[in-house]
Amino acid sequence: PTDPHDLVRAGASRAKAICIMMTEEDKEEFDLSSGVVKNGATLRCLLALRYTLFHDEVVQRKGMAPDMRVVVELSHPCDYLDATGFLNREGKNAVYPVDLTVFKNIIMFSCTVKKGLAGMIMELISFDGVAIRRRKANEFRAGPRRRLGAMVGMTFADAVYEFEDGILIGTVDSKNPKSSRSGLIKHMDHIITDDDFLVFVSENSFPAIDPEAAKNRELYRAEASKIRKQDADVHRRQSIRASQSANFEKPRSIMVCGWRKPWTVDPPRFKRRIESLSASLSRGSSIEFLNAIPEEAFAEIMDQAGFIREPEDSGSNSWRDNHGVILRQTFGETTDPSKVQSILERVDVDTALVLGSHAKLEMPAKSCDTKVLSTILILRHVADILGGRNIHVVGENQLDVTSKLALGPRKSNEMGKASDFINAVAINARVLAQTLAYPIISESVFELFSAAPGNCHVDIQLAENILPTGQELTFGVVQELVTLNARDFDACAVCVGYVRKDGVEVYCPGYQSTYSFSRGEEIICVRRDSKRNSPSHMRSSMAAP
Repeated sequence: PTDPHDLVRAGASRAKAICIMMTEEDKEEFDLSSGVVKNGATLRCLLALRYTLFHDEVVQRKGMAPDMRVVVELSHPCDYLDATGFLNREGKNAVYPVDLTVFKNIIMFSCTVKKGLAGMIMELISFDGVAIRRRKANEFRAGPRRRLGAMVGMTFADAVYEFEDGILIGTVDSKNPKSSRSGLIKHMDHIITDDDFLVFVSENSFPAIDPEAAKNRELYRAEASKIRKQDADVHRRQSIRASQSANFEKPRSIMVCGWRKPWTVDPPRFKRRIESLSASLSRGSSIEFLNAIPEEAFAEIMDQAGFIREPEDSGSNSWRDNHGVILRQTFGETTDPSKVQSILERVDVDTALVLGSHAKLEMPAKSCDTKVLSTILILRHVADILGGRNIHVVGENQLDVTSKLALGPRKSNEMGKASDFINAVAINARVLAQTLAYPIISESVFELFSAAPGNCHVDIQLAENILPTGQELTFGVVQELVTLNARDFDACAVCVGYVRKDGVEVYCPGYQSTYSFSRGEEIICVRRDSKRNSPSHMRSSMAAP
């Protein structure tokens, strides 16, 4: 694919969607050049494709396909890839670079804070069953008369209730996807325009419209208002949530087993990854690192990253970040039971993040997964020795079977399985497929992977903190209660489903379906907090006296 002649023979100039995946060849170039050449094969392939398209007679005469897009998988970040870009016939950008390492790392670190989050995000970006999809607003027939384009002119808050088997979560301006009004639940009062793509969660790309939506949503709103007035516990629950937002949870201890080689050469990148995690932790929490980086080298990385070294009389080689979280390292292999036990005896670890990568070695996928399995088994063994610790394990796998073989600490759940497994191959495939299918909305959708203040995210909340329990509620009333609760905290939120007590996740149940929530059950929301109320902003404002 790096040869224009081969691309011509393959008919590349006639394609409407092209995905460039050259990461294996990139690795060969990287190794042969001793790390000087990054994304080498990918760039050659993109340049060859550009040459083929620009010298094709049909393309020169008629132009490229109007919706032509090229998705480029990157093995390393590349700031200058835009220099190779080109436009399709509609004058829109046709090249969409995707750095897949970002998605895997962010979702792994996010799962250390919220159990089950990985599976939920993976469900939403897949095309197997319920998933995030998009369609132009003017293509829907809505209202009692099913008039074409009737959703244009509605507010986002009203349009949320239009689908019978789907849930609206955002709008993206097809002419300006990066405009301030484009994105997931940007503004509940946003007026839908003729140029908007509707972004929704559904099992199909053309969800059914409820002809009685206008009448039903008023009933849902009236019932939700009545519940909030009558429910004596609603103010108590709001106070609890406000307290959690301001003070966060009790201090936690997280153990990171393993290391990413890019962190060694790029300490600021390491700092960004750690602080995206610590922003959601309470002051006084700790992150314990177990890896094969010598203590002196690790100290140099921490100093270059800008972490604050703790006083020498603190009794350990430790640092503190801007959020008040303590960082400590233990030198050793994650497959050494004595090292794991020394940490668990000293610290009450509640979550272990297990990486397959090694600080010094380049290992094949099977070896990385075997290292993960061994580390998790050691955690299980040591937890038993120490009286049966309840440790939430987040691991990564490159082979599908690995997640089925893993045995986490026995109390992690009834089956003793690791709570969350991050399937790197599945993430890569789904992110590339999502970008290839919906390039215009991809930036908005992938915001779900970012921990930046004010960004949209998947939020898992206890139902009892928002809803009355033990009472049959239509999902439409649940949706309105979630919206009202978010508004109390200067946020926007849309409920896309819930998690039953037996662990079954229910998405898009239909607004007229009913369910009685029990204590301990959870609701799944897509939520956007204002920047000043986002956890990372509040944490930074509280970090220094």
